[in-house]
Amino acid sequence: MSNGEEHGERLMDLEIKVAYLEKLVAELDGVVREQAALVTRLTAALEQRADSTGVEVGAPLDEKPPHY
Repeated sequence: MSNGEEHGERLMDLEIKVAYLEKLVAELDGVVREQAALVTRLTAALEQRADSTGVEVGAPLDEKPPHY
């Protein structure tokens, strides 16, 4: 195999890998966007529930843990 053919094969292998990585990045981007939207919805629901119950989100409860 000549040096030019070897470089051509290496280049093709790299192009294939880049194509797979681009596809993977696009898929992961979609997952991250879905999770971000879910976190936003859950945060809004939690804040709405906290407003309706009068409990501050993230406030510690004045209760001892059950193991005490």
